[in-house]
Amino acid sequence: MADVLIIDDAPLMRRLIIRILRGEGHTVREVDNGRSGIAEFRRQRPALVISDLVMPDMEGIETIRALRQDDPAIPIIAISGGNPVHLKAAGALGAAATLAKPFSDDALLSIVEGLLAGSHATLTGDYCPISDDETIDRQEARQRGLTRYFTGKPCSRGHIAQRYVSDQTCCECRKSKSSEPDFELSSRERR
Repeated sequence: MADVLIIDDAPLMRRLIIRILRGEGHTVREVDNGRSGIAEFRRQRPALVISDLVMPDMEGIETIRALRQDDPAIPIIAISGGNPVHLKAAGALGAAATLAKPFSDDALLSIVEGLLAGSHATLTGDYCPISDDETIDRQEARQRGLTRYFTGKPCSRGHIAQRYVSDQTCCECRKSKSSEPDFELSSRERR
């Protein structure tokens, strides 16, 4: 199983996440602030990082940005019980997934397993939790009332990311100001 680093100032939250992940056989390390998290990350790179967003000393978005500078490919899950805007900002600034507190064991494990398997998905109010086993098409995304969906197919620029239901653009490409569809659609997706 994987080595996971938890960065959270709340001891009870760290213990909860440790219980969930160790129950699935993962090795878990924990620190209580962003600065310590970066130091631990540099000491021994984990396979995955889970970081709270609202912490003293160094807040979570700063921590995520620093981790991304060290390793652009590290999967990071941002968690927060605060304002949902913080989670959206974390997703835009480098978190591969976001999760609002409180969350269920299954929600956390689904995201952890998906990211460790290589899926870059996000779970928030209007996103779809995805693992490599679950990809959906545009029609199903509309039926679920989602604004984004995951096809599992790379765009022409190689991003394996969610796509917007409205115009089918890759979420990563749209971040870089591209608004044109950038991938071939299957006949099923053209509906």
